[in-house]
Order: sequence, then C-alpha cells, then structure tokens
Amino acid sequence: MRQQFHYDGHDGLLWPLHGELLLQTITDLHVSHANGTGIQVTYSTVPEDTTGNVFRDVTVVDPSYGITVEGPEQTFIDVRAEFNDSVGISVYGPNNLFVGVTVTNNPDGIEIYNDGSTFLNVTGVHNDYSIILNGSTNMIVANATAANTGTYGFWLDGGDFSLIKNIAISNTGWGFLFTGATNNTIENLTIANVGPYHTSAIEILNSSNFNRFTGLLKLDIEDDGSGYTVCRVANNTNPALVDVTCANNDPSDALRPWGLIQRIPSSGG
Repeated sequence: MRQQFHYDGHDGLLWPLHGELLLQTITDLHVSHANGTGIQVTYSTVPEDTTGNVFRDVTVVDPSYGITVEGPEQTFIDVRAEFNDSVGISVYGPNNLFVGVTVTNNPDGIEIYNDGSTFLNVTGVHNDYSIILNGSTNMIVANATAANTGTYGFWLDGGDFSLIKNIAISNTGWGFLFTGATNNTIENLTIANVGPYHTSAIEILNSSNFNRFTGLLKLDIEDDGSGYTVCRVANNTNPALVDVTCANNDPSDALRPWGLIQRIPSSGG
C-alpha cells in the first residue's frame, strides 16, 4: 500500500494514523512549519504491529523536532530534515534503516539512541552537531559527510561494537569526539580544517577504550599557534590513538600514506 502526504502549518504527522499499521509504503511525505514534532513514528505495545514500514522521499522543515522514530524496524529512504529548532532526526527504536539522509541548519543533525540501526549516505551541513551516537550498540554508519559544523562533526558518546566507515569531516569546530565509547571500529576517516582555536581533530576521552582506527586516516589541519593539538587523548586505559600525534595505539592499524599533515599558515594568512 502506498500513501502520499503533504502537511503545512499542521501539528505534524503521528504514525500510525489509524490503529496499528504495518508493512506500509509511504511516499512523497512532506511536513513543514509543524508545531512540536514533524513526523513521529510511535512505539506499539506490540512492536510487531508497527514494524516494516517504508518511508520514501521525506522532507521535514521547521518544526521543533524533525523526525522522531520510536518504533523498530522502519526504513527511511531519501530523507531531508532542515531548519528544525532542536533536532533534525532522533532515533530511539532499534534496527532501523536510513538511506540517503541530509540534515541541514539544525542545532543537532542526527541523534541515535538505539541499537542495531544502519545509516548509509549521510550528509550533515550547517548543524551545531551533525551526527551523535548516544549509547548505541552494533550500529553501522557509512559514507557520511559532516561540514560547516559549529561544534563536533561526529560524536560517539558511549556505546560499543559499532562500525563507522568512510567518514569525511571538514570546516568544523572539532572533528571526531569519543566519550566513554568502547570496542568500535572507525575505517577510513578524513578530517580537514577544524578550529580555529584550542580545538582538536580527534578527541578520545573518558574511558574510550579498545576502539580501532583502520583503513586510511587523513588529517589535514592548520596549526594556528593557539595551543591546538591534532589528537587529544585523556582519561583512558587503552585508547585507539596516541595523544597529540595521532599515532596508532593497539589495536589500531590505520594508514596515513602522506603522513600527518599540519599546515602552518603563512604570514599573509
């Protein structure tokens, strides 16, 4: 079954609409200027009653919260969340799939609080934080770009055993932050142009142990002479990288084919 929805100046869309619905395909879903949450997929007391829905071509603009997913096993394809007052996309239910996600001009782009979900082809631009995994386990985030972010491009806050792959971060306050995250794998990470003042490309803090960097690790950073370090590593027993230099620490085996690049600005700027 396929349904189309357009909401403008509405209270938002609470799914399911009528009773418990499953195995629906909802296409061309656009919600703008809603009060509260633009789209909310609720959690049923019988989870199987609200699983297996597919939301395709979804745009949410200018509510307080863009998309909130409480139910499990939902699929979102080609999703945009823009100019939301708080969070672009919040995911609480487990085992959801998001493919083709763009979050722009939100305080927080994507916040993930669940286990077992997959995010593929993600772009976060002009958010304060672009991507946050908060206590999430067994996640996959692949092919993600965070750019022009006010604070952190990617924040791994707790959680373990997730795969973070093919990540590019540029023009952000900080690059990639770990706090209390363990046993995660980061494969192919590029960070450029963080700062400008007292910030780091990678920060590994607060018992973030046994994570692994593998594949390519490319860091192209401008040293502004303000006390900046490429990597800040503190309060861990077995961090993935070495403080200041970002050299590998067991079990990491990342490759830097051009070395660690720290560009010193010329006197002319």
